[in-house]
Amino acid sequence: MKLHDAHLRSLNEQFRAQQQTLGFSVRTFAETHGVFVGRKIFGLSFGPRVVVVDPSSSDPNVPGETVIRLPEDHFSICKPANRSSQIHKSLVGFLRALPTSTLDQQLPNNVVTPTASEISLTEENVGPAFPKPLPTEMALAEVGLRDDAAPLIVTTCLVTDEPRHLADEIDNWKNSIARNPLLPEATRKRLHKEDLTTIFSDATARTQLLGWLAVTSFSAYVYYGYRSEIAKGVPPDLKRLFIINPLVHRLSKKSELILAVHGDLEDLSPSVENACQAILDQYGRKVDSPTVKAIYSDRISRALKELAHLVATAVVRHLTTLGDHEEAILFEHIRTRIRFAENVLTGEKHTRDKNPLP
Repeated sequence: MKLHDAHLRSLNEQFRAQQQTLGFSVRTFAETHGVFVGRKIFGLSFGPRVVVVDPSSSDPNVPGETVIRLPEDHFSICKPANRSSQIHKSLVGFLRALPTSTLDQQLPNNVVTPTASEISLTEENVGPAFPKPLPTEMALAEVGLRDDAAPLIVTTCLVTDEPRHLADEIDNWKNSIARNPLLPEATRKRLHKEDLTTIFSDATARTQLLGWLAVTSFSAYVYYGYRSEIAKGVPPDLKRLFIINPLVHRLSKKSELILAVHGDLEDLSPSVENACQAILDQYGRKVDSPTVKAIYSDRISRALKELAHLVATAVVRHLTTLGDHEEAILFEHIRTRIRFAENVLTGEKHTRDKNPLP
């Protein structure tokens, strides 16, 4: 167990080979704080702190997997302090999101499988294993739809079954910015009042917040299209492609019951009603219209919409600057939460594990 050990390198190569063969999901955490290896004399500590597993060793180099670096040391990352710790929440969310279609066949008879309410959203949990839909709330945000000069249009539907908890996390991010001693006081005061997209545009603030964003639990569904792909002639109904159809896609899922839709579109309420009517017309199934909440209605609406807009912005910046490392950093920290994406102009579809976004 030492740096560049041949046996450990062989184990890692075997692990990567098995992952590529079997295709199982991976989530990687890395410690960033050192552990004390000195001595204590009369209650005083003497000696260095050492990061046991350094950054190069903590990355298994699994394709498409981004290492989540946490403010933990070698002991706290292995044994979370409590259920509220970042690594515990991230790991539980990761396990709950794993596909469960063959789970019953693999488990012994005496093992009880999770109920629908205990399983977080995956892309298409619509089978008989989900007799009761999971109550959720959704935030809708778009970038580029109302800007004729924008080369790319992106709509994000952000779904969570813990809206209050997610809003609390986002508020904590902003409070941490206000207390960050590495930022000038004027910058702290300014960013504390800004939305998430503006905050993440500040390089120093983004560095502090990326680790927390990477372990925040939510599901994002992305609908995009390049204006250059719009066929000449009669222009398509962009509102239907980027607002109504995404609402139909999300509201029609039998695995979830969306109780509320948050957003700042002026015509969000009629758009939701139109989507419910389209579900009735297309599928012969009546869907109760969820409550529509504007972002100024309460702090939860504001927080969820800000996060949805941040995801949409990250996708826009990534897809319009492919190959740009700096622009890809933010996208890489939300990639695992993008369950589904579709180019609504070409029909090309992506999921998290198959044909993911570039």
